[in-house]
Amino acid sequence: MLLLATGYWLLATSCWLLATGPEIPCHWLRWPDNRICMMQLMTVSDGVPRFSEAEIHDLENQVSGADWFWLDVDSVAQELVEGIGRLFALNQIGIDDVYTLSEFPKADDYDDHLFFSSHSPALADDRVTTAELDGFLSASYLITFHREPIPGVEWTVGRLREAESVSSLRPDALLVGILEAAARRSLQLVDGLEAQISDLESRSIAGDPNVVGLVQAFRRDAIILRRVLAPERDMVRSLMYEGMPGINERTRRRLDSVYDDCYRVVESLDMARALLGSVLETYRSAVAERTNEVMKVLTVFSAIILPLSLLAGIYGMNFANMPELDWRWAYFVLLAIMATFAVSLWVYFSRRGFIGGPRLPRVDRVVGRGLAGLFHLTVTPMRGVVQWLVEDPDRSKP
Repeated sequence: MLLLATGYWLLATSCWLLATGPEIPCHWLRWPDNRICMMQLMTVSDGVPRFSEAEIHDLENQVSGADWFWLDVDSVAQELVEGIGRLFALNQIGIDDVYTLSEFPKADDYDDHLFFSSHSPALADDRVTTAELDGFLSASYLITFHREPIPGVEWTVGRLREAESVSSLRPDALLVGILEAAARRSLQLVDGLEAQISDLESRSIAGDPNVVGLVQAFRRDAIILRRVLAPERDMVRSLMYEGMPGINERTRRRLDSVYDDCYRVVESLDMARALLGSVLETYRSAVAERTNEVMKVLTVFSAIILPLSLLAGIYGMNFANMPELDWRWAYFVLLAIMATFAVSLWVYFSRRGFIGGPRLPRVDRVVGRGLAGLFHLTVTPMRGVVQWLVEDPDRSKP
């Protein structure tokens, strides 16, 4: 009874402390995956940035008096997002989009502020995936939410912590900086993909069996990036529209540069997918050519051995009346005839091109030359025409 009473007392005390105790700040909370929820706050007053860890119960006091602020939340928990939305009067539709995974990037205008959802490349379990960044923008704040670490956000935070003054920086320019960092990262991935494709081209010509798996992996990554970054380009273009709250003309010009980067990424991904298909076809052609080469060699040897087997089969029959078997030099004569047949057939197949044809290792010597030969063919006649006019100037006169 004493142990039971003690247990009830401990349970009642714990419930009372949870109900009446002080509110736990968000940056102390741990989510089920053992990840700490971080709320980073940057307030700017008179051009001077100040960083601090935001607390949901004191957030209104932390941002009061600032010219503008940036709140970055490393969580999309519904209760937390709803609380921040009520505090800053954010649109409810945008709040619902934050804690709901968005399939495609987008930007929505809500009169005094706008909502944006951006996707950028990320890495998970050694595989390329995408990370979502949602947020709200106005002339006085930038609020961002994300589940995974965003390289563009981390890079921007590092740059701002090193700056002593950000008097020329506004929330819209800060957003463009994050989007620009994501676009540049995508460009680096695409450049790396193009370099990998160049290497795969040489390996496909050599018939490397690992090419098939690598091509499929690269095609999967290219499809994932293309499916997300194409709408990202449209989202950036929608931010460039006049009348978008919190975005000025200078920011629109910078967004034009981000749009160009996104456009280049999408076009490069389309070209990469086509090149990967051609690499796979090249590999299959190389394997088929190598198989044909093997079959050709086996066929040639079979054709050479066939008449020799015929002669050996004839004189291997057990007939009693075979006068050649009693000849003294019959064995050596038969060997000479068989050697003559073999050499004659070898010479015949060589002259017909069945033996000693082009081989795959020799192809590497011409890989990459492309239109070089055609360029010389087009320049040579032009050079002849110029020389003809120089030698006889009267020919050019009417």
